Amino acid sequence: MRRPLPARTDRTGHVITSHPALRRLSGLLTPELLHNLTAEPHLTIFAPVDAAWDALDELEWRYLQSGYADQDTDELVGRHASENATAAYAYRLLRTGSIDVLSGARLGIEAGHGSVPFVVNGSAVVERDILASNGVLHIVSDLLLPAGSLQLNAEKYLLALNATRFVGLLRSANLSSYVQAQDRPYTILAPRDDVLDSTLTRSSTLPREGTLEMEELLRYHVLDGRWTPDRLADGQLLGTVLRPRGLAGAAQLMPVTVASADVRALGLPQGNGDIAFGDANVIAEPSAS
Repeated sequence: MRRPLPARTDRTGHVITSHPALRRLSGLLTPELLHNLTAEPHLTIFAPVDAAWDALDELEWRYLQSGYADQDTDELVGRHASENATAAYAYRLLRTGSIDVLSGARLGIEAGHGSVPFVVNGSAVVERDILASNGVLHIVSDLLLPAGSLQLNAEKYLLALNATRFVGLLRSANLSSYVQAQDRPYTILAPRDDVLDSTLTRSSTLPREGTLEMEELLRYHVLDGRWTPDRLADGQLLGTVLRPRGLAGAAQLMPVTVASADVRALGLPQGNGDIAFGDANVIAEPSAS
């Protein structure tokens, strides 16, 4: 009977962070996740090679890198890791034909061809049986994610687009439902961190965080409905979710400015000042969730 090779003294987390083909995975590991990978008594990890991450949309990848994606990163790693101690090495995996991972899914194992020792859920193993003191790693060519498993809502888009301060303000005012809701469409007019920081530096008139005035200001940045550029017209008035007492429950309106046909004919990308809400120009192309 074939005996496993002696284990290394490095833990699985340390093996990931030191392997030259796993730099992108390593960069996503939070201190807590790295601790868990190091502390677990036994792990079998199918680590995606760096090129595998190219399968993600650019905003999905930027969201994962934002520093605010801990829950999704944990779920993602859980789809690539197992606590099964009896089917860790390649020859054992081929015998079992499958392995359960931490996310609750079951991965299928098949024999490979040529230089590929085996295949995991259709992903070729490019390097097998990398030993650690608390487990075994196999490097795979693709992400082991079902299509659409990384769902981005408006809040996650904002985090990916460097609007983390705005997200933080919404959370502090208990208004996160506007960027987390899936059953009702909203249009979010969000300042990026650099714009908001510049405004805070230049202005002392902004409401303090946690006040009713700040809550009302944030509500004025949320439009009721899905307003894409093709639906906007110069001089249009759109309803926000702000309903001040002075309007007897009616929505505060947001004026829209759209550049003339001559300006649009220049073919500039959307978000280069051709659309403005109130006195603020749109400075980036819109993103839809």
